Amino acid sequence: MSCDNLQGNGDMTKKLVIQFAQELNPELAIWINKNTTFPNSMVDRITPRTTQETKDFLKNRWGVTDLFPVKSEEFIQWVVEDNFCNGRPDWEGLYDSTDFMFVEDVHPFENMKLRLLNAGHAALAYFSHLIGHTQVELAMVDPLVRAYVRNYMDQATLAVPEVPMDLDKYKDQLIERFTNPLGDQVERLC
Repeated sequence: MSCDNLQGNGDMTKKLVIQFAQELNPELAIWINKNTTFPNSMVDRITPRTTQETKDFLKNRWGVTDLFPVKSEEFIQWVVEDNFCNGRPDWEGLYDSTDFMFVEDVHPFENMKLRLLNAGHAALAYFSHLIGHTQVELAMVDPLVRAYVRNYMDQATLAVPEVPMDLDKYKDQLIERFTNPLGDQVERLC
């Protein structure tokens, strides 16, 4: 299962795996196509770029040398297409039900994320950069930026397909998530 931040990630993975298998052994490609599934998924989690500060923290605190550690917010939402060939994973006991959802079609959730989180980040970034902010969480303290981002999201909601979620609550969460002290840079979002 692909967790790449790419629309149709399962479809793309299936296509590439079958193409590769076809080069190795055409019978293998046929078997994979008949016997496996590649669920699409959407992962919603803010992960700023790797910084030297994060690398140093891991090295000094835990003795771990990692050239590209991933720092992230605590929030996570994982929406997974319920398309498994041998039963789906039993995550109900492992994760909070708000952390993941099995759905018939991931695409509406991908569009929700693109139009509210990703485009909200872009709106925040360009406006914040123009008025001199460099850090996302500090830009969101600016009442002008915060109001602009929320107004943008409210307008963008008109283009969000129907999803079984409270979009006002999701937008409220996004505003709070954008204030997380992650050291995320406006420049990265631009």
